[in-house]
Amino acid sequence: MGSEWWVKDDMRTPKRGMVILAYVPHVDQIPTRVTVIGRSEDPTCHEKAQVEFSPFSISEPRKKSLLPVAALPDYPGEVRLLYRAEKRPVLIFAESGPPVDHKITSGKPKWQTAPTLLVAPYYGRDEGTGKRTGYSDAFVERVCQCEYPQFFWEKLPL
Repeated sequence: MGSEWWVKDDMRTPKRGMVILAYVPHVDQIPTRVTVIGRSEDPTCHEKAQVEFSPFSISEPRKKSLLPVAALPDYPGEVRLLYRAEKRPVLIFAESGPPVDHKITSGKPKWQTAPTLLVAPYYGRDEGTGKRTGYSDAFVERVCQCEYPQFFWEKLPL
């Protein structure tokens, strides 16, 4: 399997089919819930907060902050989650498309129409030193035979 078809592109605009570097959360971990307990010792200080970290569980009721903190607003129905992430190559499957005309979304939160990318991360196959375990030959063979459609096989020109 050669990689002659890979073309270096110095364009800065992400496009479908490009490989870029991005921080990708580890998918197997239980996220950590970050709950704001209140402000620091000075109740007028909105720059520091006391927080509590706990494993996230969807069945555990959401705790409401006792004292609001401007830097960490409390929105109904939302929780703050903390993930470990690692910088790795990702393949862009879908780009964000044309910008949304904000005249038609006037008064609505901009995050609802913010540009996004749909990506798939690449993981190394080879065993490394330390924590890196790689993948077994049997698993790679099954991926190459499309037994697990959630995985794909490619050799990156890195």
